[in-house]
Amino acid sequence: MKAIITLLVLFPTSTLFARQSGLPYLTLPPVVVTASRIPLNSLHVNRLIQVIDRTAIQSMRAVSIEELLQSLTTIDLQPRGPFGVQTDIGVRGALFSQTLILLNGVRINDPQTAHHNFDLPVSIDQIERIEIMKGPGSAIYGPDAYGGVINILTRAPLVENVRIAGGIGEHAFASASGSFEKLFNGLRTSGAAEFRRSAGYRPGTDFKIWNVSSHSALDLFDKTYALTAGFTKKAFGAFDFYSPGRNVPSREWTSTAFGSIGTYYVLHGILLQPKLHYRYHDDKFMFDVRTPDRFVNTHKTHMYGGEVVGTATPAEQITVVGGIELAADQIRSSRLGNHSRSSAGFFVSMTSRLTRWLNIDAGVRQDIHSMYGSTWNPSAGLGITPSSTLKIFGHAGRSFRGPSYTELFYSDPANNGNPDLKPETGWSYEAGVQKHLSASVVFSASLFIRDQANLIDYVQYFQGDLYHAVNFTSAQTKGGDISIEWVKGNDSHGEQGPGLKRILVQYTFLDSRIDRGKIFNSKYTLTHPKHHALLHISAQGPFSTSAHLSATHKIKPAGKGYTLVDLRLSKDVSSVNLSIKASNLLNTPYEEIRGVPLPGRWIIGEVGLNF
Repeated sequence: MKAIITLLVLFPTSTLFARQSGLPYLTLPPVVVTASRIPLNSLHVNRLIQVIDRTAIQSMRAVSIEELLQSLTTIDLQPRGPFGVQTDIGVRGALFSQTLILLNGVRINDPQTAHHNFDLPVSIDQIERIEIMKGPGSAIYGPDAYGGVINILTRAPLVENVRIAGGIGEHAFASASGSFEKLFNGLRTSGAAEFRRSAGYRPGTDFKIWNVSSHSALDLFDKTYALTAGFTKKAFGAFDFYSPGRNVPSREWTSTAFGSIGTYYVLHGILLQPKLHYRYHDDKFMFDVRTPDRFVNTHKTHMYGGEVVGTATPAEQITVVGGIELAADQIRSSRLGNHSRSSAGFFVSMTSRLTRWLNIDAGVRQDIHSMYGSTWNPSAGLGITPSSTLKIFGHAGRSFRGPSYTELFYSDPANNGNPDLKPETGWSYEAGVQKHLSASVVFSASLFIRDQANLIDYVQYFQGDLYHAVNFTSAQTKGGDISIEWVKGNDSHGEQGPGLKRILVQYTFLDSRIDRGKIFNSKYTLTHPKHHALLHISAQGPFSTSAHLSATHKIKPAGKGYTLVDLRLSKDVSSVNLSIKASNLLNTPYEEIRGVPLPGRWIIGEVGLNF
């Protein structure tokens, strides 16, 4: 029992043994907890969860988390700049503000604006895995878990290791990073630091990014404490980032600090997991560097929170999890003013294996917010597993998102906030199937519908009008996902020789309809791709060489399609790794956000050394 609890605390998604059902299981994907907070074999989760595991993360050697996600998932990343400068992210046609980002299960969405949600104070070297749940999650995680949930999980080391790396590339790109994993008596700790910079791929797009983070597991007084801390700082040219087509050389500086501590104890057979966390974000935005004494905004936000989650097994095939979450945030801003908010969330969720082939889950959460009142969000799922290799499932859930401080209070010559905005709400329905065609091949497919009310966006009522923050009356998104993945298994000696190692094919179709009424134009809605396809191929060559090819094709609702191809080649020489990466290999001109062109072909070389 203690070993299982320790795994829950240190690695919330560590592989645990599934409940015995008498079925002859194949080797299945690792256990996930994103959907229900309950550790279950993925066959028994009534959702589709994509997991980017440690092996994929290490083999990709991505420069940023955004690059890793873009290469391995069909979630919609909309960067304004490369290599983690700034990225909006949407899931299943949801707006960038409707995706919940978690770090070790802790909310890190920015209360000022969702444009800063991916100011992530964590190094890629410290990530154990990334879980991506498409669909609603408010019944468990509360606000913002609307289109999907992305949970980034760090790792406490099991072995000692030191790695350093450096890279150079086009556009005066340079990077340096270092990480260590160390085992002490009662303490397992890891730390990482990284830096990257560039002169920019066009005027006004230079950047410098610093990042330092750590994750530790401390055994003290018969308890294990998980400690996470991180800090990231960015300075970058933001040419037309928020004023597309106006040729304004803006500039922005941001910094983010994060810390959390959690532990566990058992009380009357109930596993209790308390956790405390804090996030600080600082943002300085200069609208035009040619007039540095005008239109300069500064924003400082603080987020505090704590939760206690309890897990119990009242019967052999029934697991119940429930908890309470308290949170508060505040902003001190030269443009938005000074504001503060608080909230409380209460949730309970249950999963039950009714028979060997039938399982259900249900949950509900109430969130009480000091600014926009109370909201209830239920969810329910049904799964049928006629064999150890097949699941058929259905799921329904309600989700919501409250307006950000920017949407409520920001005002400038081009945009107008609205302090009377209502929270967004929506019901989502999903049905799908997951089939293990063999121990190496997994196929999955799903269909979904999301009905939304009070969708928030900036709109114009006539050409040349200001952008006004408003609630749309109603909106609907329909679509489907399909995925097939093949991963080569180890040979009889546990080794992999030359040849293909992994092939991943994904496709997402989206069709959205919005009741626009008298609105002339909107800023963020209907910018998602209608068709989004991904192909990823990994191969092992002779003499310790490897290759990774990722191709993404997108077709937007009102635009032509474009294809992006990334290629990475690497070679291991003893403890040294040499690699060269070409982003946008075909030199395709494209924009993810209208009016903000992104770079063409960009080649980077890197040398890494493991001790």
